[in-house]
Amino acid sequence: MSHTKKISQIISLFYQADQDVRLKNMGYDAMDRQDKRSYALALLILKNHLKLRPTDAFYLAMLLHHTAHRTWMMRAQQLAEFAAQKQCRNGDWLAKAIFDRRLLMSGKPQRYGTQYKINKQIGEMELCEMEGGEDFYQKPKRNMLN
Repeated sequence: MSHTKKISQIISLFYQADQDVRLKNMGYDAMDRQDKRSYALALLILKNHLKLRPTDAFYLAMLLHHTAHRTWMMRAQQLAEFAAQKQCRNGDWLAKAIFDRRLLMSGKPQRYGTQYKINKQIGEMELCEMEGGEDFYQKPKRNMLN
């Protein structure tokens, strides 16, 4: 088995573990522990492994984009854009979601309509503030880089 294939398998396993914690709603503590492991793995791989497959880039972006650390968020954005350029499934969505998250974290309204929050008064999810851009879920998908 090649080195790249082994790296891909490790990335895939961490991505699946990350998704399990989130989709099974295992709680904040479990998510925080998984995030710390995922960040450490992602940064180690990015530091030592320059050639990534598009799917690996997507998975690493997914692992990194939940952080509040601006440098890691920028790296996640770059990885997601690479995945989108290579036609990786959901790469375009992830690149837009990270872009929106970065805007919201800097106090600006989102552009693509990918981020939601809980309205505590009614207990339902609602779209975070938009800057008048397109709602990603209502418009046909297209590459954000065009």
